[in-house]
Amino acid sequence: MMSSWTSHLPLDLKATQLVGVGLNEEELKANPLLSQFVVQDLNTNHRLPFEDCSFEVVICSVSVDYLTQPLAVFKELFRVMAPGASCIMS
Repeated sequence: MMSSWTSHLPLDLKATQLVGVGLNEEELKANPLLSQFVVQDLNTNHRLPFEDCSFEVVICSVSVDYLTQPLAVFKELFRVMAPGASCIMS
């Protein structure tokens, strides 16, 4: 969530898929870990373009404080998270 040119994850991360959601297309394109990305302002559109229960892990590093309606975004995160999934905000 709220990704950019870096995901703050190890470059040797072994993920089958890593999806970034962020504001800046050029920064998302420059992120070497992302297998897919969505350009979206979560402050103006909280609805994520993903199916229900489609993510095992959600991570948001150093950006959650920029959300103007965090509860609405967190409800949407809950919708796209699979049962037992982890959500990490740092």
